[in-house]
Amino acid sequence: MKKHRDAEELLTIVIEEAKASLKRTPDLLPVLKEVGVVDSGGQGLVYIYEGMMAALRGETTDDYATEQPTMEELVTVEHHNIQGDMLLKTSSLATVLK
Repeated sequence: MKKHRDAEELLTIVIEEAKASLKRTPDLLPVLKEVGVVDSGGQGLVYIYEGMMAALRGETTDDYATEQPTMEELVTVEHHNIQGDMLLKTSSLATVLK
């Protein structure tokens, strides 16, 4: 295992690996692949790491650009939530009817 003496260098590697892992999450959870999204917890962790990097570099939140979701992305997420709710209600009904 390589030792790192530079926090910025180490955090750069952590962010790269976290993003690579995040891209693989749809392959790990079929429901994510079905709706074309990545794991939200993993995405949140990437944002935390990026915030740590920004702080390490002395950047302020004004310096750090954030991406706003598109309407299509918002609809996809909402569709995923509705499908999940319907699936839960359907399986609950099937259990009651047994």
